Amino acid sequence: MVREPDGLHCAIIDPVLGFDPKSDRTDATSADRIVDHVRKEGFEVDWLIETHAHADQLSGTPYLKEKLGGKIGIGEHITDVQKIFKDVFNLERQFHPDGNQFDHLFKDGEEFSIGAMIGCTITRPATSPLA
Repeated sequence: MVREPDGLHCAIIDPVLGFDPKSDRTDATSADRIVDHVRKEGFEVDWLIETHAHADQLSGTPYLKEKLGGKIGIGEHITDVQKIFKDVFNLERQFHPDGNQFDHLFKDGEEFSIGAMIGCTITRPATSPLA
């Protein structure tokens, strides 16, 4: 979590859901800890930020958006990843690899704010081949 220094606005970065492969079930224990913390401290969630497509974990951003609000953002190159994943994972025809699952697609170097903290920047690492 990133919070503005003298305020209550925040961004949550790469939250996850738990997954038990034996039962094939997800669990929101770690996400619920975030919900509890945000509510206890009185924070206001401006952003839920995904830094990249996660093949190693299940994202908790939709769950947290439902519980806490905020906008889900990711780098605009997620659409490149989605196009590849659509074929690799044989996703349904209705799945559109256009990033519409997110509230905002950040351009490289784009500035945004977290409350009064202005000038936060999303920068795609040079080593990142896609998102």
